[in-house]
Amino acid sequence: MAATERVVVLFEPAEKRALQSRAAAASLSMGEFIKRAVIGAEASPNADQQAELEVLATELEKAVVRMSDRLDTTIARVDATLDPGRDAERRARIEAEVAGLDLSGVAALLGRAA
Repeated sequence: MAATERVVVLFEPAEKRALQSRAAAASLSMGEFIKRAVIGAEASPNADQQAELEVLATELEKAVVRMSDRLDTTIARVDATLDPGRDAERRARIEAEVAGLDLSGVAALLGRAA
């Protein structure tokens, strides 16, 4: 086992309780929790990790652009649906399409006079 040295760090009682709680939640001793926090805060990615992060960042950027485009499309559809002018336009188009149809059969099925 490698030689170790003791480092004394002072905490206020409330800070110590919070540290104990967080260490327990991570299933670590307080010393191990502190070491990982300190080493993790100072660690920087190696070349392979940096390359992987760059690939992930590029993919994330592409995904954000796709999501933004889809969101724009969805917003346009919602706007079109909520636009009262579009409702009147649709109604007029449907009325024009059915104007020449004989609907007496449908009226009879519904029990109404055509």
